[in-house]
Amino acid sequence: MLSPRVTDLGSEVRLDWTPDLTGQGYRFYIDGHAVSRTFNAAQSSAKFRKPDDLPHDYGLRLMAEVGSLEAARFPIPEPPAGGGELPFGEPQLSSPVLVTVPNVTDFVLPASTVGKDVICDYGGREGVVRQGGLIMDNAAGAPRRILHRNYHARCTKPFDSSGYRSGGVRFQTHAQEAWVLDLYDEKHFAGATGIDGIGIASAPHTVWTVQRCLLEGAPDSSAPGGQHIDCLQLQGPLAKLRVGLCSMELSGVRPGNDPGKGLQLAEEPWGVGETPFAVELEKLDVECLGNPATGARYGVLLVQEYARDTIRLGSEIFWQRAAALDSLGDNFAVTLYTNGRPGDYGTVSGSRPNRVLTAKASSGITGAVRERPSGSPKFVTREMLGM
Repeated sequence: MLSPRVTDLGSEVRLDWTPDLTGQGYRFYIDGHAVSRTFNAAQSSAKFRKPDDLPHDYGLRLMAEVGSLEAARFPIPEPPAGGGELPFGEPQLSSPVLVTVPNVTDFVLPASTVGKDVICDYGGREGVVRQGGLIMDNAAGAPRRILHRNYHARCTKPFDSSGYRSGGVRFQTHAQEAWVLDLYDEKHFAGATGIDGIGIASAPHTVWTVQRCLLEGAPDSSAPGGQHIDCLQLQGPLAKLRVGLCSMELSGVRPGNDPGKGLQLAEEPWGVGETPFAVELEKLDVECLGNPATGARYGVLLVQEYARDTIRLGSEIFWQRAAALDSLGDNFAVTLYTNGRPGDYGTVSGSRPNRVLTAKASSGITGAVRERPSGSPKFVTREMLGM
């Protein structure tokens, strides 16, 4: 890891990094555009003139293009005042232990977090961008409550057998309560595989709350056959899942692949469905992406395994699709998908683009999903998150 840092020099900025002597030098970037290079592998800093007073990403990668582009943002943007009211409020923590998580793939919480309230900060607003992650409890025990905040993920690598090493993040804990707040998952790099955005694994007593998150998709996934792309995927049992003030893009998946999903609530190999749980959704919007040229189709908002899992949809659950997708048909009716019971989705009323999908009573889902025109504003934007 090069771990870039930016220092203000007035009309210029200085980019510092940890040298990688195994490389052949570095390429430098501003906002993702190559601007210069050096063949000196031992070099550890470079200066750039500021384009203006707005936030910009100053970054670098190894000359041999091994590893991802790493960048730091300056100046650090601040979220707008009141940047989105949280439907489920702020976590109530008592004397929390603050953990600044290093930019590594796997991270185990320190022993000081056992039985305590914990805040894990990932430095997203400060320019730290992560490529895959697995966050685990300490072997001595779990926190009491844990808040994961300020996370910026970027997937730039092709698919490999290590799964989450390719993108996204997996939070694994046996805490009583677990929160994810202010997470931005971007997946718009050519040739990258859109691995699931957030994976959560916990214990049957854990209550999860995910709020103010933006999970981007891709119009056309290059994932191998059978690979799905989920914005949020359950990978272990839990007591309750609350998702509020989130914007999700459902990646287009080529024919023959498992569809991209917003919330994968179905049973996975970890046995999610063995213990009934409750789900509450508030202020959630999903946009369906796809690519008519390749037939890449968009997925569904919610996949449910068992009707005994109770799911409540709030009054502001919205669905829209990209304007270019008319040629791929329409899947609004399967937005609420009950796994193993094809056709048991819901009742559609109204006319496009203002239809309403009301869940069937037999599904265990209460509430409705409302369609809205393509291009409608999202609940959460990158500017709101300050990343």
